[in-house]
Amino acid sequence: MPHDAELVAETRGWFIRAANDLRAGEIDLGAGPPLTTDVVSMLSKRQRKP
Repeated sequence: MPHDAELVAETRGWFIRAANDLRAGEIDLGAGPPLTTDVVSMLSKRQRKP
């Protein structure tokens, strides 16, 4: 498969967003008390995106 710079950039963007989502979840769950509604809402929104 030939190198596709546009595909690489798009994939990299998805990984960056996923890493940010994981970090936000860790922060929300680490709060006292945990912000579980934020985590559930974020996961629900991500699940609906293509």
